[in-house]
Amino acid sequence: MRCKLGESNESSNPSDIKIGGTVSTLDLPLKQPNESVIHPRVRVLPEEPAAKGKREPCAMMRFDYALIGVTVLLLFPAFHFAHLPMRFDFARMAGAFWGGLAVEATFAAVVLAVLGLPLEQSLGLGVRLRGERKTRIALALVLAIYILFIFKSWLGVVFAIDVLCLSDLIRQSKQAFRLALADVFFPSLYLFCGLVLTFALNHAIAGIRYAGTYDPVFEQIDLAIFHVRVSDIANWGLSHLPHWFFELLEKVYLSITIQVGAVLILAALLGNRRYAMSFVRALLVCYSLALIAFFAWPAKGPYSTSPVLVSSCTQSLTVFRTQGSLLARIRMLWAHDLTSNLTSVNALDYFISFPCMHVALPTIAIWFLRPWKKIAFIFLALDGTLLIPSIVLLNWHYLVDLLGGFAVALLSIYLVHCLSKAGIHNELQIDAK
Repeated sequence: MRCKLGESNESSNPSDIKIGGTVSTLDLPLKQPNESVIHPRVRVLPEEPAAKGKREPCAMMRFDYALIGVTVLLLFPAFHFAHLPMRFDFARMAGAFWGGLAVEATFAAVVLAVLGLPLEQSLGLGVRLRGERKTRIALALVLAIYILFIFKSWLGVVFAIDVLCLSDLIRQSKQAFRLALADVFFPSLYLFCGLVLTFALNHAIAGIRYAGTYDPVFEQIDLAIFHVRVSDIANWGLSHLPHWFFELLEKVYLSITIQVGAVLILAALLGNRRYAMSFVRALLVCYSLALIAFFAWPAKGPYSTSPVLVSSCTQSLTVFRTQGSLLARIRMLWAHDLTSNLTSVNALDYFISFPCMHVALPTIAIWFLRPWKKIAFIFLALDGTLLIPSIVLLNWHYLVDLLGGFAVALLSIYLVHCLSKAGIHNELQIDAK
């Protein structure tokens, strides 16, 4: 059965299940050790006979269309009951996603590949300088230095590394570049659409139910189970830990979208498009579960009920100013005080405290990185030692939110795994007819 619009037919695992000219698998087809991860092997399989007429789309694609379609249909009654205009700041969201996030995620993927893979496998950085490659690399370096001179910051370094990798990918072959670009683009487009719809529903729910309704309940649950308030931990940290440590925690906390983007790129290039689509599918299922939980038990986080004490540290950090902006936005949405900055859905429309997606997203990412154990270990070490503490010390989530994040992540992984098994079973039955 042939899949279209974002599903890949490549596979290098001989144990994969062949389905009518394509290959379907529950496990990631790994590349051979000597195979470049950015020059994917193209396996030509025999075409299906056209005697059966028009083929049905594969089962997982039907699920993807249904997930997006149902969410779109929910927007109309949600915004109607919220008495809010359904407008979207597409330009700003698209610019942030396809611009800044794409560049930073590509850089993060390169760094992870260099640290976690053999040099000759690491996204084109293991280039053997011989023959005509010297000229191409020299030209890429000149362009990279020029970009670095223009930006005069770490962003210039990011651009420089990205340019080097893309130039090597194009150098290998234009066909390899197009394949790699498509393998990353379609899962990214799916993720972008899902995130826009998530922000929109969160925006509407905040107009239907006050987003801080259950904050006192979650604070009492923390006291009952852990005998401590998150705000007390945050205030202790602010008074005992150095300022540079909180700056580091802030960078790690805000890097969650970059981490997700990097894993998507690695899943597409080290694996294949289908594996990257499965990763995005698990993320969007997790976001859907989080929206359901938010509608049932709306809560913003401990910063709404017990903000940290004002100090020079809190005033200099972006995250604490963002918390104040989110609180003001939530109150205005609930009061339907529709000023100009509230009339459109944007990336600030995410108010969910329970479950903690800063725990759920890395958990899903590490699960999908398990074929590359060294990269998965880097993620586990980074998020375990810095991301989890940042969630608490920056006063973003209740402790019970962290448990909820692990729960929805595991549930999402399980649901996507079951859907994949059911989809392959159905495809085999259809192909056998």
